[in-house]
Amino acid sequence: MKLLATLIALSIGVSQVAALAIPRSMASGPVAEEAVPTYDKRSMASGPVAEEAVPTYDKRSMASGPVAEEAVPTYDKRSMASGPVAEEAVPTYDKRSMASGPVAEEAVPTYDKRSMASGPVAEEAVPTYDRK
Repeated sequence: MKLLATLIALSIGVSQVAALAIPRSMASGPVAEEAVPTYDKRSMASGPVAEEAVPTYDKRSMASGPVAEEAVPTYDKRSMASGPVAEEAVPTYDKRSMASGPVAEEAVPTYDKRSMASGPVAEEAVPTYDRK
């Protein structure tokens, strides 16, 4: 019985080591979940690999789902993004006139292109907005 348990344990260990050797962008399940911070092909990945994206990941505009949700404040391509990335726009984001939805809603007081905006951005115009 102990021999069987030992063989099973060794089998699991070998399979885990072998699994880590395959390209993570092609992997799923446990291998993907265990992605390292420096994994540089997350735009091709889905699920857990995408969820664990590092802050310096520079291809979020190509990503969707969890990768987009975790966008860093300095992400400079939010105008190309949609959904969660857009929602998390930073106050200094200077292309809100091109954005819609949550990005527009979160416009900063100094946003100077509200005349091009519609909906929440226009409604939230600052006192100095000269086209109201």
